[in-house]
Amino acid sequence: MERLSADDQQLRQAVVSYSVVDQAIGVLTVVGQVAPWEGFTVLREVSQHTNTRMSAVAEHIRAASPACCQHCLH
Repeated sequence: MERLSADDQQLRQAVVSYSVVDQAIGVLTVVGQVAPWEGFTVLREVSQHTNTRMSAVAEHIRAASPACCQHCLH
């Protein structure tokens, strides 16, 4: 039963992380005027070069986004 609970928690965290990454890609697409696949590449490269989890990089981009994007993210 504990294993199911741990698996459930990991799945929930993955869904949240994917959502944050998708939102950051959206910000990069609108503000940075890059294609979605380029936005993903930017996130991946920053993540690798700074040794930071992609979801943390995405959260930083999402939090630093302009007010127009903040409105759409909520």
